[in-house]
Amino acid sequence: SITCPGNITRNNTPGTCGTVVAYDVTADDNCSDVIPVQTAGQAGGTTFPVGTTTNTFVVTDAAGNTASCSFTVTVTDAEDPEITCPADVTLDCPASAEDTDIAATGSATATDNCGATVSHSDSTEVPCGNTRVITRTWTATDDAGNTDTCVQTITVQDVTPPEVTATLTPQGKLHKKHGCFLVEFSAADTCDDPTVTAVIRTGTCEETVTNGQLVRLYHKKKRCRIK
Repeated sequence: SITCPGNITRNNTPGTCGTVVAYDVTADDNCSDVIPVQTAGQAGGTTFPVGTTTNTFVVTDAAGNTASCSFTVTVTDAEDPEITCPADVTLDCPASAEDTDIAATGSATATDNCGATVSHSDSTEVPCGNTRVITRTWTATDDAGNTDTCVQTITVQDVTPPEVTATLTPQGKLHKKHGCFLVEFSAADTCDDPTVTAVIRTGTCEETVTNGQLVRLYHKKKRCRIK
């Protein structure tokens, strides 16, 4: 006859993808000494990998009679991976999808006793104006389903002021006390279409004007008039 232990379950040794498991298999016979022979699995006292290993033993007596038994050794990966996020990033508006891609903003790294895969998911908020905040959640997952997460923040904000171009072009002959001028202006911005408010100031007076407007400026005895 042959006797195997019952099924064995162990957690992994920290930092390794397995653990050492010892066991005994015994056999006896009424006519001769017999020794169990292992036909599958691993020997006792060796490192069993994470997962289930089936161990089978057979014993044969001098008359050729045989008996066998089997049991399993299951090693559970009870160790979570450890993940490290890339640094937070601040970008100038408008920041394209390429600018916020992981190739540009960095990838998380992970370590695990058995190995882990790294994935990410994004959520985007627009708290105000042209500011956009991408919350990138990185997750490391091993084969046993153990996980670890970290968060990277990517902020896209408008830090560059618009550029304004304005001209006041004389129209016809300028007189000593007045002249006619064409008002022209434009503005450009990296994030959006800016709104321009144009004001002409001369002497002690000022007036808001529109793009393409013709204005006549007067100046007499330290007083002024625009129309």
